[in-house]
Amino acid sequence: MIAKNVFLVAIVFFLMESHCGESASLNNKVDYSYLLGENYMVDYSNPYNMRSEAVRQCELAGMHLLSIETDGEWEAVKLWILINGVYWGNFWTSAVKEAGSTRWVWESSGEEVTNFHWSKSQPTLGFSDTVKHCIGFSVELGGWYDYVCNEESLSYFCEKEES
Repeated sequence: MIAKNVFLVAIVFFLMESHCGESASLNNKVDYSYLLGENYMVDYSNPYNMRSEAVRQCELAGMHLLSIETDGEWEAVKLWILINGVYWGNFWTSAVKEAGSTRWVWESSGEEVTNFHWSKSQPTLGFSDTVKHCIGFSVELGGWYDYVCNEESLSYFCEKEES
């Protein structure tokens, strides 16, 4: 019960902050938010970015690509997307599966991905073990998708944990 209450308080805080002038303007299609004890930057500009460029942009901002490590974080990110009207977007995460591996890891931390939110009929690229795979997601399409890294251009979230 306490975890639910903390999550709801974080959501209320996030909603207040996002809509009371604390965030950057959405006109430039880059927004900064604070949620669940972390700072987030989301870039949903056009043209979208190859994953390697998304990683580079996050690093330039002193951040890393999003790692969705809990159900609460997944729900909070989905809520932010819906509230800010970018439900149509596809976004990179830091999850990767190296060529020849069967294990997904959060590239930003090296931790194994243990909690998946796959869309229907996903993952689809599991049969191809000769290339690196990455996870992106779409709220509109219902969850996570596997992509061959750097064959798609998507928007992205960066995050930075509070220290």
